[in-house]
Order: sequence, then C-alpha cells, then structure tokens
Amino acid sequence: MLTIHTSGGVEMMRAAEESAQQTALQSGRNAPLVLGVTVLTSMDSSALGELGCEPNVGRHVERLADLAVRAGLRGLVCSPLEIADLRQIIPASVQLVTPGIRTGTEKADDQKRTLTPREALDAGANWLVIGRPIYAAENPRTAAEKILSSLK
Repeated sequence: MLTIHTSGGVEMMRAAEESAQQTALQSGRNAPLVLGVTVLTSMDSSALGELGCEPNVGRHVERLADLAVRAGLRGLVCSPLEIADLRQIIPASVQLVTPGIRTGTEKADDQKRTLTPREALDAGANWLVIGRPIYAAENPRTAAEKILSSLK
C-alpha cells in the first residue's frame, strides 16, 4: 500500500495509479494498493474551515472519494466515522483503510473522529490502522492481543 492525497486532484491520482500499475507490470510484481487520503482523522469541521474548505467533514470526504474513484484508485484512507456513508456511494471493490481506531481505554489525543476496532469493521472497513492504542500501552503485546480478542 502507498498513500497519496486526494486533494491533489484527479489527474495526479490517475497518474499515481497508472504508474503503480506500470511499474508493477515491468517488475513482475503485484501493484501496490494506491490509497487516496481523504480528511485526516485529527481534523474536524473547524480545521477544514480554517483551510478554506467547506466545514462539513462528511461532504468533503465524499467529494474527495468520488474524485478518487473517478481517477481509478482502488482504495481510500478515511475516518471510521465516514465508512458507512462511503459504502453507500463507492464501489464495493474499493478498499477502505481506517486510522483513528481507539479502544476507549487510552488517554485522549489528537484524534477527533474515531471508533473502536469492532465498530469500524462492522461499518465496513477493510483495514484498520491501530497505532497508539498498541505502541503507547504499558504492555503493547497484551494490548494487541486484547484488541484481537475483541474482534473474534
């Protein structure tokens, strides 16, 4: 997997996907999943407004997702809070990778749009990015095992 910013526009995203496919073909490997990053999970409506964007996170994510799909991207990075709505408007084949996964036991941090691992999977996530709940835990292995157990 590799990430690019959807705010780079359709032409840039299309070029990235085509380059990934071409390079993989030339090297005899599978193409990486090029993921279009929509809106960072540390951002909320206020932060979008500061950037001069429409301060509606959901609509902004949907707009960027539409551009990514039109560009031929096969995956998106989005907050788990946007998964269910995206699943209504994008092809089922598009992979959704979701950071902003929190268990509820860790201290508050910069993430503003989060869900638990189970909630994100139930919403339709294909991949979860779970960082701080594991690496910042007193015992990372135990934290990871507990998260895995919660998904059974």
